[in-house]
Amino acid sequence: MELLLVIAVLSIVSGSFCSYLAKQKNRDAAAWFVLGFLFSIFALIAIAASVQGEKSEAAIPLHIITPEQARRDRRVFWITCLVFGSVTLAFLLRLIAM
Repeated sequence: MELLLVIAVLSIVSGSFCSYLAKQKNRDAAAWFVLGFLFSIFALIAIAASVQGEKSEAAIPLHIITPEQARRDRRVFWITCLVFGSVTLAFLLRLIAM
């Protein structure tokens, strides 16, 4: 029980330190916390060895999609459904015919 508590505390400390280093290097702090929590010393070595990330204010946030992108994505989705649907249907019909 005590060993499990020690491992949990060390994992939280490692995750926190990875998160702090990631924030200093303009990386995703939450993701690095999880990596530090799960992989401790390996994640610490990885974030310490990583280069400084770029801080771009002009980039479009990931959650914003322009109307043109939405239209293109819908077209790609339906074309993919038609292609894979017809391939799957042809495969099933061939299996039934055997």
